[in-house]
Amino acid sequence: MTWGRQPPPPPRTPAPPNPASVPHRRCPVRHLGGRQPCRRLRPLREQGVLVVGSGHMTHGLPFLTREMFLENQVPGWSADFDAWAADALARGDVAELARFRTAAPGMPYAHPTVEHFTPLFVTLGAATDPTAPVVTTLDGYGVGLSRRSFQAA
Repeated sequence: MTWGRQPPPPPRTPAPPNPASVPHRRCPVRHLGGRQPCRRLRPLREQGVLVVGSGHMTHGLPFLTREMFLENQVPGWSADFDAWAADALARGDVAELARFRTAAPGMPYAHPTVEHFTPLFVTLGAATDPTAPVVTTLDGYGVGLSRRSFQAA
């Protein structure tokens, strides 16, 4: 399981945040029910619960270099994976995203393990239409890793 520190909710929050994690030792597609992204959170979303999947679009921490830290140098594997994911998300191609281990450029450097890519499928599964194109809300790089964030309706 993955975990992170959950900050206290802002004052007057109607419901406190409830962090959840997903098993990370299995491929997201197998874990999330074959070709379809996880839909178990959709009823909560329909009740007004905000579902957030967090993390960087690339997470090759073992491959960070001094230049990436000091100069924000972006390695090819990070830029290539980010462009591939952005294109698939813009087309709503969940099946292509699910093939990330074999289809995405920059592997295995972009995601040496699956736990930082799995939240993408959970978030898409909670969307009204997981195959609808998403809206990119943030892009760019930090220490060479893609920070792409998106909003799914």
